[in-house]
Amino acid sequence: GRDDEAKPFYHLAQRSLESALGPKHPDTLESLHNLSMLLQDEGEYAEAELICRQALQGYEVTLGSVHEDTLEAVCTLAELLEVQ
Repeated sequence: GRDDEAKPFYHLAQRSLESALGPKHPDTLESLHNLSMLLQDEGEYAEAELICRQALQGYEVTLGSVHEDTLEAVCTLAELLEVQ
């Protein structure tokens, strides 16, 4: 893929959504989760883990611990921890 080209757009989307909707809005959290997955694909595991944990914490507060988005972030975090 063209991860290097995509990365700035993921960062822009995340910052814009956070500014417009707030840090705990589900769309903002989804953008964080997407960014963490891109960073994982690029092998930037430490940064991906931090961002994934931030998204997971937000999902737990906003959507609850058994929501589909929360559980997806849990799986992503598990994968990140496994590869490190």
